[in-house]
Amino acid sequence: MPITKAKDLIRLRVALVIGALIVASFMVADFLLLPSTMHSLYTYDRLFIQIPIIFAVVLLSFWRRFEYYRAYIFTALLVLLTYSNYWLILVCWQEFQFAFPYEGTILYAFYCVFALGIPFRFAITSAVINIAGFIVLMWLAPAYGDRMPISIGFVAASLFTCSYAKYRLDSSLSLLKKTNDRLTKLSKFDPLTELLNRRALRNQSESLLAYARRHNVSLAVLMLDLDDFKKYLLRKWFVLGCQVRPRIWLV
Repeated sequence: MPITKAKDLIRLRVALVIGALIVASFMVADFLLLPSTMHSLYTYDRLFIQIPIIFAVVLLSFWRRFEYYRAYIFTALLVLLTYSNYWLILVCWQEFQFAFPYEGTILYAFYCVFALGIPFRFAITSAVINIAGFIVLMWLAPAYGDRMPISIGFVAASLFTCSYAKYRLDSSLSLLKKTNDRLTKLSKFDPLTELLNRRALRNQSESLLAYARRHNVSLAVLMLDLDDFKKYLLRKWFVLGCQVRPRIWLV
């Protein structure tokens, strides 16, 4: 289990670094679209706000309580990145009358929810916070003119779709885990007697015999054939069979 958690943390750190690289790569395309007077503002937002926020989360991943607060940290990351983009849209409109694209809001949500694994209840909470912030932004800076209602609807629909997709994914994984646990139990225990079946006993015996051989320890093995017991239990003596079964456990 510790190895799995360690590998999971490494994958999360790699995903965070990739996210920072994606933000940096978009700068090249955005520089071609933005007026030269806005380059310094845009660079400040990306290099001194968004990317440092991402690397701050990378540093937090080395915290020993990170696993416990991971969902809260990633949700805060999503909200901070989104609102830093809102700040850029607001300043671009107020100072330069330029309508900066809002699609980054959606990209941040999908990346944080699916690449970083934000749970559904945190995803829907961040969606509500980000949609409310976008509505306030459109009131303060009507940068998109007549397309403002469409923009609000598009952002809201995209974020709620992202949250719903995460809900379906979490539900499917939960169902898969329950099914796998049930199949694992059925592969080890007899459904009638709830005792270990032959394959499970054989696997445990192999490991136990190997341990005994390594440490030169003698073993005493008691074997019972329960085939007749099943017939006995299935017939009219069901109550008596249930009384016998705990005694077999004691043996």
